[in-house]
Amino acid sequence: LYYTELWIGSPPKHYFVQVDTGSDQLWVNCIQCRDCPKTSDLG
Repeated sequence: LYYTELWIGSPPKHYFVQVDTGSDQLWVNCIQCRDCPKTSDLG
């Protein structure tokens, strides 16, 4: 499992994310997401 730091948006917001090397997509929860998971069971 790989991790990286990203800054997304304007002004930039810091994210520390898990990288899925088997996918070309990245998902980031939007601010309106109230019931979205805050953690992952991947590692």
